[in-house]
Amino acid sequence: MSLSLSQVETQLSTMSTCRVAIIGDICLDVYWHIDAFSLRFSLETGLPTYPVEKERYYLGGAGTIINNLLALGCQQLDIYSVVGNDPWGKVASQLLDQSQIAQNHVIVQPDYATLAYVKPYLMAEELRRFDFGSNNQINQKTADSLLETLQTHIEHYDIVIVNEQEQYGIHSGYLQKKLGDLMKSLPEQKFIVDCRYRSNAYPHAILKINEQEACALAKIKVNNPKNIEEPETRQALEQLYKTRKKRIFLTRGKAGSMLCEEGEIHAIPAFDVPEPIDIVGAGDAYLACLSLALAANVPSTEAATLANAAAAVTVQKLQETGTASAPEILKIFQEMPLMD
Repeated sequence: MSLSLSQVETQLSTMSTCRVAIIGDICLDVYWHIDAFSLRFSLETGLPTYPVEKERYYLGGAGTIINNLLALGCQQLDIYSVVGNDPWGKVASQLLDQSQIAQNHVIVQPDYATLAYVKPYLMAEELRRFDFGSNNQINQKTADSLLETLQTHIEHYDIVIVNEQEQYGIHSGYLQKKLGDLMKSLPEQKFIVDCRYRSNAYPHAILKINEQEACALAKIKVNNPKNIEEPETRQALEQLYKTRKKRIFLTRGKAGSMLCEEGEIHAIPAFDVPEPIDIVGAGDAYLACLSLALAANVPSTEAATLANAAAAVTVQKLQETGTASAPEILKIFQEMPLMD
């Protein structure tokens, strides 16, 4: 798909004016840097201690999508989520405040553990991670409150992004049923879903998925899970579209992405990004850019090309969960060729 620079500029400008809602899992990525030269032993237990000399906090999950939307200039953005009345929830709230994101629709459920992933580093080595929120369950009152508020405001949004980052986050069976019913009742409203564990939970939404998830969901036997071949991916797309009858955007890493629309499959080439690369955050950058493009009524193939460009920006940002801004995406179109 060939886009002129003037087309890209116009589309990115229009995308920044779109109104977006995200309903998903707010997570916290926590980094503890241990002072290797101050290790000592506990007087009480005799076990070694790990003195933390530096700690860093970043929004993850739906928060990463927020960061990407903000980088693209989105100024009308609401988040619908749940945190706990715990220290991690307070840090997440502070980070949302710093990004000037209103928290009117973020519910504090006292018995909910804010999703947090604590990564200790000793020198350059990452030690075993500590996960918080692995046994969460949002209650029906919380789910009803989220969805009733979303329904009240939904006519104001050009698109609703549904994010599911964690198996025990906000997407309980009860919420899935109610949110699915809401989608079904509003066929003209754009919903796009990106789920790590429940990709088949919302059949009335546009689906963003990667090729591994698609082949697993369609029960396609692949020769090599680490290097899925294009015919296998096409077979998975065909099967999923037969059951959903909604657009599917599928990411393929260095091979770009694919789109299935009206039963036809389109291959969207990647940009030729030089090594080294870091793929952390590329999927969220793709989703954020794609969602804004669809909200702005950019044609699907062009929207996927813009999303590929956003991913091409972030993979060049090493050792960080990068975002892609409009100027950076424009630079990709100026400087990097599409792969054959």
